[in-house]
Amino acid sequence: MCIIDEMKKASTVVDHQGYYRLSGIIEILIMGLMCKMTTLTDIHNWAESKAVRPMLKERFDIWSIPCYSHFTI
Repeated sequence: MCIIDEMKKASTVVDHQGYYRLSGIIEILIMGLMCKMTTLTDIHNWAESKAVRPMLKERFDIWSIPCYSHFTI
């Protein structure tokens, strides 16, 4: 069992200027924590950085980063 595969099965979406998969938000949170980010602000800034965005697109099919408020819900 791979946690990434299981998270992709989550069908809940959040509507805010488009649709975001709940699994994408959780994947970003987990990856941020694994990269030693300690706050939601750090994780969100990390995910939006020019170095990380292409990796999220290519490897995890996350094409747009949810706004910060989605991480705090």
